[in-house]
Amino acid sequence: KSKATVMKYSAALHKLKNYLKENEITKQRLLEYRDILLQKNRVQTVNGILSAINAYLDFAGQPGMHIKLLKVQRQAFMDETRELREDEYRRLLNVAQARPDKRLYHIMLTLCGTGIRISELPFVTAEAIDKGRAEIRLKGKTRTVLLPRELRSRLKKYCIRQGISSGCIFRTRSVLH
Repeated sequence: KSKATVMKYSAALHKLKNYLKENEITKQRLLEYRDILLQKNRVQTVNGILSAINAYLDFAGQPGMHIKLLKVQRQAFMDETRELREDEYRRLLNVAQARPDKRLYHIMLTLCGTGIRISELPFVTAEAIDKGRAEIRLKGKTRTVLLPRELRSRLKKYCIRQGISSGCIFRTRSVLH
């Protein structure tokens, strides 16, 4: 391995050692560690760390302890047949905007402005708005969705009016975080 790779792997293993403290390496602890890493890092970063751990496990003669790398879904463009026509989109927006509660209006803006699915709305958080992108983790896959500047501006204003400073923007009884 190159010097940079060795340094990167060493740093990753040092962090694993700090997490484990004096406990032995088990598959369960490694899976818990992966989940912790996912809360603080992007998928590509987590996969780099897992590669380092898996290389160490090979060296230690424990290849059966490998942790599978996370799948990353790459889709740059949406299929045009799944898009609304502009007149349909405008009609839906007008109906939603006429309602006293602007939640549906902002959901429509978000769905149409990003191409995400309704099931992915919980990943649109106050933190994602600040970053300009949402990390969507579903079905064992992760993808990054960019949030356009105009949408971010409207969603920030919506958050201020709703008193939302962190977590999911479109909250329901079942999605309160």
